Amino acid sequence: MDAGADGILIHSSKSSANEILQFCKEWDNRLPVVIVPTKYYKTPTKDFSEARVSIVVWANHMLRSSVKSMQDTSMQIYQEKSLITVEKKIVSVNEVFRLQNASELEIAEDIYLPLKSQLNAVILAAGDENETDNKIQSLLKIEKVFKSIGVISTTCVINEGLNFESDYYQVKYVNSMELQSEILSLFTGLEEIKNIHERGLLIQYGDVIIPENVLRTFLFSNEKAIKIIGVDYKHSSDPKKTLYDVISLSEDKMDQDHFYLDSISLNDSYQKFQDLLWAGVIYIPAHIVSTVLSICVKLMSQKLPQNQLSIVSLIQELLGSDLKILVELKFGRWIKNSNSKEIYIL
Repeated sequence: MDAGADGILIHSSKSSANEILQFCKEWDNRLPVVIVPTKYYKTPTKDFSEARVSIVVWANHMLRSSVKSMQDTSMQIYQEKSLITVEKKIVSVNEVFRLQNASELEIAEDIYLPLKSQLNAVILAAGDENETDNKIQSLLKIEKVFKSIGVISTTCVINEGLNFESDYYQVKYVNSMELQSEILSLFTGLEEIKNIHERGLLIQYGDVIIPENVLRTFLFSNEKAIKIIGVDYKHSSDPKKTLYDVISLSEDKMDQDHFYLDSISLNDSYQKFQDLLWAGVIYIPAHIVSTVLSICVKLMSQKLPQNQLSIVSLIQELLGSDLKILVELKFGRWIKNSNSKEIYIL
């Protein structure tokens, strides 16, 4: 009691409660008393109440009754060589599923187990040729994350001069004149995909490392919606970066973690409290991929400046087509690793 105990559990192995009741009398309720009357089960419960016992634990009777029931059922099946009589005495399989909350388990399987069917992915990794070693290291890290969640069909678009051999990626090269055109890189990657799988398409930059748990949840929820990830703007860091892909949220929302996108633009500061950074990843449902291809063709045909042929332009075009885009909020941070040149979404 002096050491700060909240209560005292007092036990006895005798078939009588005399020891327990005597203890309670001497103890005089200085702290709550807990008892486990497994041996002295014949004692009336009112005797415990009168002794001011706070908690009575009937500790193992569910276990012992279930063992008895299993023994009886096993013996009956053994003797009758049939389930006809037994079936009337036991619960249904559906009741077992109900107690297990099997529906919740099925949802958890969709979230945490590898994909049941393939998902297409395109990694946009073309860019500065001086970052070759860092770029390869980033792609290997992305590969590890993708494999862990079951993404097994990934096209990687990289510089023509980059020597990158991979057993995992389908590598597609673009020449130096196309380095700044993300739309052309995306279109080049999509051309390599013969069949879009039912799980849809993931588009991600080659220098963005998204943790497995974040990406898994992102891919396995709301599979009919176009989705992007928004991260905290105000607590993110990249000393050399002055322009960001800034997200503004709509007043409308699906739930506390999913808002609808109002606008996205290249900006040097956030305008409203809810403004976020786009995390460089977008999910496209299978039935929208053809629309994405059409937008790519449209943007390329307009001969726009290279900086307007970006994935941000694609997102803006999708919004302009009256398609809703979900923003999955991740209030972590966007951190630039100055050594490896990678961006981590924490």
